[in-house]
Amino acid sequence: MINLKFFNLTRGGGWVNLTNIKIFYEIAINYKKKINILEIGTHHGRSLIPLIKGSKKINKVVVMDIFENQKLNISKSGFGSKKIFLNNLKKFKINNKSITIISDSSYNYKKHLKFLSSKTKFDIIHIDGG
Repeated sequence: MINLKFFNLTRGGGWVNLTNIKIFYEIAINYKKKINILEIGTHHGRSLIPLIKGSKKINKVVVMDIFENQKLNISKSGFGSKKIFLNNLKKFKINNKSITIISDSSYNYKKHLKFLSSKTKFDIIHIDGG
């Protein structure tokens, strides 16, 4: 059972509802080893936070989002905020120093491909870019 205050995540903007939050948490809780997470389209972290909190051990987390750079938001699918994302990490006691943040559009993934396809193999990849 989830004993975290995930309801607070549903108030932070974005479209992930409480059921989705529980599902993300349950997915992560089933991993017994250190995991690597890649999330494209992080917005305010409402799907990433339950993945991190549900994980027993995190090895590497990489997120990619345009955040405030709305000129790259071709789908006009919400207005993410890096500040809100970082505040949500802090609220749930997640050390953001262990998270690599790529502030760019997923359309520009080729420019980051060498980094993204380095020796790290991602266990969980969540793609939610607009």
